[in-house]
Amino acid sequence: MTASWTLENVSVPAEDRSKLLLRNVNAEFRTGQITLIIGANGAGKSTLLETIAGLRRLESGGIWLGEDSLWLPKRTKRLNCGVLLRFGIAMQQSEAQWFASSAREELQYSLRPYELSESERERRIASAIEQAGLQLTVLERDPWTLSGGQQRRLALACLLACEPEWLLLDEPTAGLDAGGKAALCAMLETYRASGRGAIVVTHDLDALLPLADAVMAVDNGNVRQAKPEEIRRREEPRKLALRLARQLKERRHTSHEKLLSFDDGIVRSAEERSEERQTAESPRNAWLQPRTFDPRAVVLSYLLLSTCILVQNGMLKLALSSAFVTAAVAPFWPLFRSWMPVIRGYTLIAVILVAIGGLSLQPLSVEWDQMEAPAIRLGQLLLVMVLGMPILGLMTPLRLQRALDQTFGWLAKLSVPVQSFTLLVTLIFRFIPLLMREWGRFAKLARARGKETAPNGAFPAKQIKFMLIPYMRAILRLAEEMADALEARGFGVQRQVPVYGFRLKPGCADAWLLGAALAGCAVPLLIDWIF
Repeated sequence: MTASWTLENVSVPAEDRSKLLLRNVNAEFRTGQITLIIGANGAGKSTLLETIAGLRRLESGGIWLGEDSLWLPKRTKRLNCGVLLRFGIAMQQSEAQWFASSAREELQYSLRPYELSESERERRIASAIEQAGLQLTVLERDPWTLSGGQQRRLALACLLACEPEWLLLDEPTAGLDAGGKAALCAMLETYRASGRGAIVVTHDLDALLPLADAVMAVDNGNVRQAKPEEIRRREEPRKLALRLARQLKERRHTSHEKLLSFDDGIVRSAEERSEERQTAESPRNAWLQPRTFDPRAVVLSYLLLSTCILVQNGMLKLALSSAFVTAAVAPFWPLFRSWMPVIRGYTLIAVILVAIGGLSLQPLSVEWDQMEAPAIRLGQLLLVMVLGMPILGLMTPLRLQRALDQTFGWLAKLSVPVQSFTLLVTLIFRFIPLLMREWGRFAKLARARGKETAPNGAFPAKQIKFMLIPYMRAILRLAEEMADALEARGFGVQRQVPVYGFRLKPGCADAWLLGAALAGCAVPLLIDWIF
């Protein structure tokens, strides 16, 4: 029997935990109903859907499907596998969920957690493809070669094949023609008639509102229930667009033209809404933005401190360096919070290596003299690694390239390939976040489609054999797309006189950063002089 969803006091933080994306949400999604989630762009609709699917970690509150909690009560970092198998989610961007080389493999991966027989699996695949309005020939094609509408239908087929109690759909009509929308509506009606439910995030009220049993409106992280009749009384989008265009035309002679937006029947300027958001959110972390520091100051400070750490000897100086690095990176905590699993993994491996290095078999004992040297070296490398983690967040690849061009551009007169070097460095810094983002996408797929219960951001070891080759294929695809983008933008074409869109100028923040780095390097020298 299909059960209802219940959310009680659910709050969800952003990835850097700087703010809440959802605030004290209390909602119920009843079985046998189709519930629409509406709201402006960035209001939190997709976040709400992903939270229900267990793809977002909770700050507080709880989520239940009937009597079963989505999160295990005694291990709040793990999901309840029994609940995961009862629903399916299709993400807003269909292409974000593809990793296999054929549509058939995508469907088989979605069915793998259900442990079906071969004949039952093939039956479900054929039935899902038919219900989604696709031809069986699509099964042998690469999902990336399908049109946007076909990819949307394939994403739906991956859900239908699992025959879940609940469908969680994010903008399912995007990319669909009139026939596709009609087929989607017919499928949702059939789903509801069978006693099951669907939660649909959408902007396409014309197509889906007639089906809705309930409507949830999301506004700036707050969720409230709305009535379909209330939505129908709103202005039609075409009339609204004409009225806004007329208002803009009337204001075209003003120096500060205001862009108007419609929200719950009230017309307010975009400037006023921006001021409200700035007032609501604390600007205390504004200095962590990539434009705050000159990349040259960041890199120079890092080199100074790293060199100072590596030349130190002794456990006392390592402890002092640890204290200084901790104090130095503390203000940048939001920038490397996501790297904590890497730090923990390195620390664990370092402890094991140091322990092995200190073992003596004849007789069996642990000798500190043999452990001290590797402990110091591995500790220094850890400090250098931690010190460098905020760097990616303190500069953009473009600003780094501009810094290198301005610093070493004069070498081009000596026939040194400066542009090629700066482009290589920029691509390395650009590709590292892409690799991490792609790994995060695969971890998300393991939870959304593989029904893994691992904590958010973690990648289950048993999934590696399924995902390693697809991950390498995805990286190669990213590299190919990047090469095409570079060629389209004219990279590789040598110019006698470079053209800069902007130039970097050191400021007070850079002086403070370099001053702190020099002070950090002076501390060990002062200790040596005193003792």
